[in-house]
Amino acid sequence: HSLPAMGVVSFAGRWAKIVTSEPVGRQTAFAGRVKGIEGDDVLFESEGKKLIKLPLRLISRARLEVEF
Repeated sequence: HSLPAMGVVSFAGRWAKIVTSEPVGRQTAFAGRVKGIEGDDVLFESEGKKLIKLPLRLISRARLEVEF
């Protein structure tokens, strides 16, 4: 994975874009803030402030976005 479980903790609070290999809640691309990790899921707050659990096994791409 490009977002290993151990690395997610350092992403916490950061703005990121994540792409999943299978739909999660009918979408595969997410933009928002990484909140942390819970079991095998990444806790992710979408742009609409909705909390989403993204299974680590489904994450195909993830990158931090620059914030100014």
